[in-house]
Amino acid sequence: MRVRGIDAGGSETRVATSPKNIMKVPSVTMEISPDSSVLGHIIEDKTLDFVFKKCPASSLVGRRFVKGQAMDQYRGNTLVCDNEDEKVLQEITYINILYGIARDFVLKDINDESVKVGVCIPAAEYYDQKNDRIAQVKQNLAGETAVYFPLLDRTVRFDIGMQNIGVTAEGVVAAYRFKTDRDFVLRDSVVVDIGYRSTDITLLRKYKPIGDGAASRPIGGINLEAAVQSKLERDNIFVKTDDIQSALYNIYIVRDDEMVNITDYIYKAKDTEDVDYINYAMDLMAQDSLDVSRGEVEVAVSSHYVAQGNHVVNITKYVHEAKEYFIDAVYKAVADVANARMINVKSISNVLCVGRPFNGELSDTYCLVNMLEQKFSNGVKMYTIPDAGVANVTEIIKMMAPDEV
Repeated sequence: MRVRGIDAGGSETRVATSPKNIMKVPSVTMEISPDSSVLGHIIEDKTLDFVFKKCPASSLVGRRFVKGQAMDQYRGNTLVCDNEDEKVLQEITYINILYGIARDFVLKDINDESVKVGVCIPAAEYYDQKNDRIAQVKQNLAGETAVYFPLLDRTVRFDIGMQNIGVTAEGVVAAYRFKTDRDFVLRDSVVVDIGYRSTDITLLRKYKPIGDGAASRPIGGINLEAAVQSKLERDNIFVKTDDIQSALYNIYIVRDDEMVNITDYIYKAKDTEDVDYINYAMDLMAQDSLDVSRGEVEVAVSSHYVAQGNHVVNITKYVHEAKEYFIDAVYKAVADVANARMINVKSISNVLCVGRPFNGELSDTYCLVNMLEQKFSNGVKMYTIPDAGVANVTEIIKMMAPDEV
């Protein structure tokens, strides 16, 4: 039996077969007509065009979808996971989970096998007291699935038994990496999981929610981006939202009005837990013949840039202003949830910051982790997991006895 841990996130879906083997695919999907032409000579990745021939989620049967590069070649309806609505009620959630398994099988030349799967859903839905969202997830995944890839003229089949489906809470499952930290486990902790359109807030003690489960608030990365854009436009700097997104979540060195993206090097260096990650990142860049100075890297990790015409604009001060507004809203939401559970927000001992907005250099005053810490009383302990999707599937697969295939 194949074992897969899956996080069908808003921007990327992660599929794990082991803690070190995690596949990422874009979550955004376009639906096209089943009889659309097959553009195999244009699309390099042949797995980006797919049709559900059989599926437990019956509404998907017979429908054709494309992702990534293939979306540029067709016209259709674009489907995006909207975390302001219940995720388990959205078709895109099941499209991404089942497609993730099918694509993984194609790439590994696997077919006609049973799958044991662990998936995560927003904490507010997982702990929903009125609706059995876990049962809904299982109903849409349990059974036989057949996915046809037109560009490969190949069908992949697999079966998921009801008893082989595990469901857990996003963010909270990622917190299991701290299960050996007695302070985190035994004291009151809050998980602040910032998604693109919403934030899930869960108060925990011994990994169980305090009060009536988790709460969701309509504050997300999109609000931070909008705040940055508004402040830029105030000074007649007009850029696309995608450019602001890149500025917030990528790390650039600027040379002669050219931006050099060093994000992957920085993240890889940080993942090694090297004492001097900047020095290690420089070594990685040198291996790719990218010569940089330590000063350039130190500036890059705490700065934000956008291209405007033929010039590069440093928008760091605008990002700082927007972050102050954004973190106020996040803290007020946490305080509101704590008060509703009869807990003084100042008595919270641990804060786990989950999500891309918490990326950044921890020595930077304007790192959102530090900014949120300042809102709490002295002595609060801060934890951070910027890549929530990877953390979620890593902990899921650890609990499921992974196969290494």
